[in-house]
Amino acid sequence: MKTSKILSLLLTAIFLFTATTVFAATKTWLAASGSWFSAQNWSPAGSPATGDTVVLDNGGTINIDQPLGFSGSFIWVRGTITSSSQGMALATNTVMEIHPGNYKILACTTGLSSTWRTLPAQQGL
Repeated sequence: MKTSKILSLLLTAIFLFTATTVFAATKTWLAASGSWFSAQNWSPAGSPATGDTVVLDNGGTINIDQPLGFSGSFIWVRGTITSSSQGMALATNTVMEIHPGNYKILACTTGLSSTWRTLPAQQGL
């Protein structure tokens, strides 16, 4: 009886761990310009969810038009990110991979102040 209970708990833990991993997807931006929250702007269709990998590599413009909290991976190769709201808050352990090439505008907010800076690709971060 005790062994079957331990085995049951172990199998449940394994299932829960793998279930969260299985549902993460890679979401690639398709639109020339549009809202992060519009399902048709992404492939596969649907806005990115927690744990997803987001790819912006088509030179398009993503507008974050509602407050956004993001947790996952963000691969930024080409394109622009704008915000007409409070922008994007990255959760702890979120990976933001910024590739060289073209110019990228990165806005960082610390407390109540914001710093805007345009970085040429050769300067890096």
